[in-house]
Amino acid sequence: VSQSRYCANKHLSFVLDKSRVVAIGHNRHKTHPLCVKYGYPLLGIHSELATLIQMGAQNLSGLTLVNIRLSGDSFRGRIHRPILRNSRPCKYCMPWCKTLFKKIYYSTNQGFEQV
Repeated sequence: VSQSRYCANKHLSFVLDKSRVVAIGHNRHKTHPLCVKYGYPLLGIHSELATLIQMGAQNLSGLTLVNIRLSGDSFRGRIHRPILRNSRPCKYCMPWCKTLFKKIYYSTNQGFEQV
């Protein structure tokens, strides 16, 4: 993630086809019609849903979802080192993620775990 575009707390999701990234999404404050379909009670789009929107109508059954959260140390107002933090998909994202993706990984404070 480029430091020029990096913010202090960023949730990102990647969709992988073997070792190739096919979509990247991040949390957003705007809404989308799929928020209603997947039962989001709040305004905004989580990174998992943002990747789904980017993928469109493609078959996701053989793909892997990787969900991460980066937090940054700041020094004199500049973020200089992103740190991996807990980013398990929320209770609204997890059910449809499990049905759509072959594998799901998420970041923890110690590394990664698989759902």
